[in-house]
Amino acid sequence: MGCVKLKTVNITSPVLSQVKKNAFKNIKTGAVINVINKKARLAVKAAIPSTITVNQM
Repeated sequence: MGCVKLKTVNITSPVLSQVKKNAFKNIKTGAVINVINKKARLAVKAAIPSTITVNQM
């Protein structure tokens, strides 16, 4: 939360199933979050603003 210079995040945990609402609050518009699986991608997408891109690795 509040990492305004954050540009890219790689989440490689195969067991991630939940991301708290404010986990990515106030990060840089246009940031990219790469996740390892579909379940993690859905959890991250539910917790971020639409200005952030979430890709599945």
